[in-house]
This record gives sequence, C-alpha cells and structure tokens, in this order.
Amino acid sequence: MHSLRAGNLIAFAIFIALTLVASRVAHVVSNKALLLGTIDLNTGEMEYCNAGHTKTLLNGDFLPQLSNFVLGGFPGFEYKSQKLTLAPGSRLVFYTDGVTEARNHDKAFFGEDSLLEWASHDYGDARQTCGSLLDKVCIFRGKARQNDDIAIMTIRLITT
Repeated sequence: MHSLRAGNLIAFAIFIALTLVASRVAHVVSNKALLLGTIDLNTGEMEYCNAGHTKTLLNGDFLPQLSNFVLGGFPGFEYKSQKLTLAPGSRLVFYTDGVTEARNHDKAFFGEDSLLEWASHDYGDARQTCGSLLDKVCIFRGKARQNDDIAIMTIRLITT
C-alpha cells in the first residue's frame, strides 16, 4: 500500500473489488467496499468514511464506524464521514474480509473474536504486525482451502 503525502497530510484508500471495468468512460462497478480517509500528521486528526469495508482496528479494538452502504448499493445515498484524533503511537490495522472469513477444516470462521484476541498484543513494526496476523490466520486455517483474498495494512502514528 502506498500513501499519498501532501505536506503533513497522508491519505489512504482501500478499495476491494473483484472487477474494475476499464473503458473510455471510467466508472466504478457497483456493490464494492471502500474505506477512505486522511490523517493530519501535525494534529493526529483522522477523518474517514467506511462504505461497507471490514471494521478497522485501532490500538487493539474496533474503530467506531457509521453504517454506510457499499458503493452503488443505493443510488443517491449520502455517505457520512467520521473524525477522531489519534494519539502518538496509535496503530491502525486494515484488513479484507478474507481474514475474518477464513475457515478451518471444521468450517469455523476465524472471526472477529480471534482478530480482537490477536490485536490485544503489539507485534512491532508494520511488517511484523501484518506478518503475525497472516501467520495467525494461516495456522487457524490449517490445510483448509483459502477461499478469499487476504490483504492487511497497518499505519502507526509516529511523532518526531
């Protein structure tokens, strides 16, 4: 994941789509999830809008989020954003539903409870954090088939 940086503002977008249609007139396929936000690196203020994406983790718990629909689900729907201030050292973890919907041989889901248990620990830098969650999901799944994509991204607010 690359971030866009303009001065002390970073923008992040996580767009999960099975198909993007490219043509002379660009458009977005309906019923897709989107998480979009900005973080002001001077103040720690984050503004974000979740359109049907999985819940975001903040410091080991789920980030509060409004109930917005997936893109294109209801034409004319007005999406609402939320704001909060991140403290120095705050850790955000974004993931696709392939994490929580991973199944083992008994058809049990990894689920949000397992995710929260994992999130209660600090795993170090971004690579270690993402790697430890992927390892946890793979161990849970065992030799069961992976049925969905898995993507994990983390942001930690570091002040200098």
